[in-house]
Amino acid sequence: MTLTPRIRASVASLLLLLALLFGAGCGPNYSVPDTPTAAIAAAEAKVKVAQDAEVAKSTKTEALWQEAAGFYTAVANKFIPQAEGMKAAVVAADLTANKLNNNYNAWVQLKQISRRIINSDLPEKTAVINKMHELSQKMDEVNSKGIPYKIMDGLVTLCGGNPEVSPVIALFVIAIFVAVIMWPLQLKQYKAFKELAKYQPEIKKIQERYKDDPMLMQQKMGEFNKQHGINPMQGCGMMIPQMLIFFSMFQLIQGYQFHFTHAHFLWINEAVGAASLKWPYPLTGALAHHLGELDILLLFFYALAQFLQSKLLPAPTDPTQAEVQKAMTTFMPVTYFLFMLQSQVSSAFVLYYFVSTLLGMLRQWLMNRMNKGDDSSPVLLATKTSVGDNAPSGGDLKANQKLISPKNQKKK
Repeated sequence: MTLTPRIRASVASLLLLLALLFGAGCGPNYSVPDTPTAAIAAAEAKVKVAQDAEVAKSTKTEALWQEAAGFYTAVANKFIPQAEGMKAAVVAADLTANKLNNNYNAWVQLKQISRRIINSDLPEKTAVINKMHELSQKMDEVNSKGIPYKIMDGLVTLCGGNPEVSPVIALFVIAIFVAVIMWPLQLKQYKAFKELAKYQPEIKKIQERYKDDPMLMQQKMGEFNKQHGINPMQGCGMMIPQMLIFFSMFQLIQGYQFHFTHAHFLWINEAVGAASLKWPYPLTGALAHHLGELDILLLFFYALAQFLQSKLLPAPTDPTQAEVQKAMTTFMPVTYFLFMLQSQVSSAFVLYYFVSTLLGMLRQWLMNRMNKGDDSSPVLLATKTSVGDNAPSGGDLKANQKLISPKNQKKK
């Protein structure tokens, strides 16, 4: 399939997003010496430079601490699961938390490292685990003072207060509640989309007739939209509430994430999680012990459900928009998968969105069934007084009664 310039631009934008998500977070490509001793010595030298800058109150102090923490992280990644690699991981986390004031990034770094040292018997492994526990306690203490934490804690209490079951019930309750309150808005959006599809034959004629004059085409399209009560931006109406819900749920669940360490769901339990520890890297520990850890299998099911949900969406009548939707169907699940994998989000967060996606698929199926009869309605065509093939070359748009919306008819 030959991609149009608009599709190529969409693909390029998504690739740029991936680069920002995963390239920017990786930092510079440090040149780490080939021996652990030399690598640690080079890292200590960078710490000394940062310490001297801090004493001198240099404006470059923060950047130097970032470089020192990043270099220690690079050393850890190169020499894991050796003892020197584990020591470097702890120092990197300590610098990130104490010098850069970023406990979460330090914790995420150690979470990623911990998957690679699960089967290690070296005593340095204990230092990594203890540092993770220390950071989690600090973050949970801060989170407990926030409103999202208190809301989630109260809901878990209302669901029975059982640390193993109640958090899961709370997630299901929230997902169902959000689906119910969003139903009227999404149904209205769906009907508007179906109604707009009836105008496509006329819109295509305008686009074809004025294709050599883009400015005039935009003018005629504006006249047509105004005449028939069409809002070209109505397709974006769902984006704002969906984004608000996404970030709200992220804060709600991530703020309570350390209490999900006692909750289990289906295969996400201690026994299965322990069994996955024997798998070869990078699948080592791919299955979580509890909902506080990231479970790769659940994340895969979520991405698959998101892909299937997009297949239920009605296909745009415009070929270009159809191509864009097809490209987004493939790229967005992959983007979300990689983002959540990189961020090491808890399985509780993935579970919520997996359930929400399944509810969304059910909702979309119901809407398709409810409006199935609309597909058999006759396609609205232009009359000779509008912008049809027989219209005069420079003529203005005239009202086509077959296309005028009921809302505008009432105004008349």
